[in-house]
Amino acid sequence: MRQPGSTFKPVVYLCAMENGYTPSSIIRDAPLVVNQGGGLPPWRPMNYSNRFYGPTTLRVGLEQSRNLVAARLAMELGMDKVADCANRLGVFDDMPRYPAYSLGAGETTLLRLTNAYAMLVNGGKSITPTLIDRIQDRYGKTLYRHDQRPCPECRTEAWGEQPVPEIPDIREEATDPASAYQVVSMMEGVVQRGTGKVVSGVGKPLAGKTGTTNDARDAWFVGFAPDLAVGVFIGFD
Repeated sequence: MRQPGSTFKPVVYLCAMENGYTPSSIIRDAPLVVNQGGGLPPWRPMNYSNRFYGPTTLRVGLEQSRNLVAARLAMELGMDKVADCANRLGVFDDMPRYPAYSLGAGETTLLRLTNAYAMLVNGGKSITPTLIDRIQDRYGKTLYRHDQRPCPECRTEAWGEQPVPEIPDIREEATDPASAYQVVSMMEGVVQRGTGKVVSGVGKPLAGKTGTTNDARDAWFVGFAPDLAVGVFIGFD
């Protein structure tokens, strides 16, 4: 369990897309002070550059990984909505409502975060990660199958010019396809123009997000092509 840092931000932006924002919506990149109560000091998030950039579109905010844009956006949405989105994507089981979680202060695993990104590029459909897809005995009988979709027409002795079987899509929606598409488009910009530009050297359509925690003790890149999602973590405590 490690802090995902800025790789959590796409969850905040997805929440915004679900609630009527667009990639061209404007958020102020300006000083933000949040009272944490209980004798705790105020929370004062800062950008990595220690600068403020003024009115910023959500697209640029994600591409350049602006902390103040993501934090202020989360405060406008309300942490309850951000937590609901994070829980639906499986990043957390029950995310606490602390504002710092909008910048990735919570702890999750590389598998959970990569699986959440895969749901985005999967059109918002839920995915259950697996290490074993199928187990058969020595006679070919299936003892375990990860894919539980029913397909009785798939079991036939021979082809008699019957049509190709139609397999029902029984996956639940973690988010709506339009919101997922918007976030995927914004994450393409991260690779084309933003903090993940070095990854564009792979030379195929890619999208993703970089993330680091304080003093770079955790460094992440999670991203995807149309056919593959990959998460990379480097830790140095």
